[in-house]
Amino acid sequence: MARALLLTSGFGVEMWPLAARHAVYVLNRILKKSLDWNSAYHTIHKRHADLSQLRVFACLAYAFVDPSLREHKLSNRARALRYVGHSEVSSAYLLYDPESEKVVQSGMVTFSEKLDKLGKLVTTWDPSVLAPLKTNFMATSLDAPCRDSLPVLLEAPVLEQGVFLQEDSDEIVAVVKVETSDGVCWVSLSSYLEPGQQRLSLLRACSTYGSINAHYPLFAEVRAVTGKGDFKDAMVCGRAVKPHAQPFCEVLLTNFTIMDLPAGNVHFPTTHTCFGVTPEAPTDEGSPILSKGVTKPKGYSQALSAPDCAEWLISIQEELEALVQTKQALMMMSEAEIPSGVRLLDMPLVLKVKMDKHGQLLKRKSRICVRGNKQEYGVDYFDTFAPCTQLSSVRIVINLTLNLGLIVYHMDVDTAFLNSTLEEDLYERLPCGLESGGN
Repeated sequence: MARALLLTSGFGVEMWPLAARHAVYVLNRILKKSLDWNSAYHTIHKRHADLSQLRVFACLAYAFVDPSLREHKLSNRARALRYVGHSEVSSAYLLYDPESEKVVQSGMVTFSEKLDKLGKLVTTWDPSVLAPLKTNFMATSLDAPCRDSLPVLLEAPVLEQGVFLQEDSDEIVAVVKVETSDGVCWVSLSSYLEPGQQRLSLLRACSTYGSINAHYPLFAEVRAVTGKGDFKDAMVCGRAVKPHAQPFCEVLLTNFTIMDLPAGNVHFPTTHTCFGVTPEAPTDEGSPILSKGVTKPKGYSQALSAPDCAEWLISIQEELEALVQTKQALMMMSEAEIPSGVRLLDMPLVLKVKMDKHGQLLKRKSRICVRGNKQEYGVDYFDTFAPCTQLSSVRIVINLTLNLGLIVYHMDVDTAFLNSTLEEDLYERLPCGLESGGN
C-alpha cells in the first residue's frame, strides 16, 4: 500500500516514511475477517473509527493562515500544501510543505481531491500533469508561419502534422503544414477541414495519416454524441489542458462544423493510434495494437455504434445464451415476478479483444459479470473465493510427468465457473440493452 501511495502521489522514494505511516493508519481501520469483521481500531478502542476526515493521500490541501501571521490585508489567507495523514495526539491534519520540506499541523483545511481518469494520479497545480500529450509535443513555436484560415478553393495537401499550444491558451490545437502559393505555412486542423470532404481526402492521403498517431488523441477519428443517442463521425482537433475547460473540440465530418463536447460524449473506436505505440510494443493497457476495423467498445451502447457492430453482437449473444440456455445459470423472469424487498444486483458487460503474438485478431470476448459490492455477508453470500488450483500443485504434476515419461494434455473449459452451484438466491439485472425472451 505504501508503494501504491508513493506511485499515485508523485512523491519521491525519500517520502516513504509518510506513505508507510498513512498505510498503517488506513490498514488499522479496515475490516478484517480474522477479527470477526472488525477493525484493529475497533478491537482496541471498542468503537468504530471515524473515517469522514480521511482524504486522498498527497492531495492538494489549503491550510488557513491566521490573520496575525499575515503581512497585510491582501496577503494569502491559505497556503497550498499536501495532505499526508492525521495527527496522533489531536484531530489536526498533517500537511507537507514543499517549500520548507517540513510536515506541519493544521485544523482548518480545504481539500482538492480531483483525480484524473487514466492513472489515478493526484492532480497538482502543474497543467502538464493533466495533459494527455507528452510535453515535447506541446510546441509553443512553429518552424513556419501559422495562419488562422486558408482560401476555400485552395487544394493544399498536408505535408506534416503537429500540435500547437498557445502561451495564453488552455487548449492544445492540432495543426497541419501545407504548401500554398505564398510558401509553406501551418494552419489549424479545424480550419483546414472546414471546406468539406475534399480536404478530408487530402488529409487521409498524407503519408503520416494512418500510421502511429504521435499526437493522440488529436487527429483521432471518433464517434461523438451530439444529442440524445445521436452518434456522428468526428475528428479531434483540440484538447483542453486545464480541467475546468471543455476537454474536447471536434470537427464533425458529416457537416464539417465545430463543436465543443465533454469527454464522456466522445467514443474512441480503436486504440491503435495511441501515443508511442509500435507494432512490437503493447499499448498502455497491455494489449497489442488492434487490427484495422477492430474496435474495443466499453459497453453495449458503444458496441452498437462500432464499425464491427455485427461481430460484437454475435459475441454478446453467445455469452447470453451460455448463461441462460446452455448452462442455465440464469433463470429469466419479468419485473412483476421479482419478490418485493430483494436486492437487485447490477450486471456489467465487459468486452475484450484477444490478439495473438503477431497482433492478429483471435476472438472478440464478451463477459456478463455480477457487481458484488451490493451483497450482504450472511444474507446473499458466504464464501469469497473460487476453487482454483495452486501453482505448487501444477509443478508437482509436471515433475511427475517428467519422472514417469508421461505426456501432459491441456484443455480449456468454456464457462467453467458456471459449473459452480450457489446456495443463495440472487436476483440480477441484465446489462442495459440486453434481454432474453422479452425478460
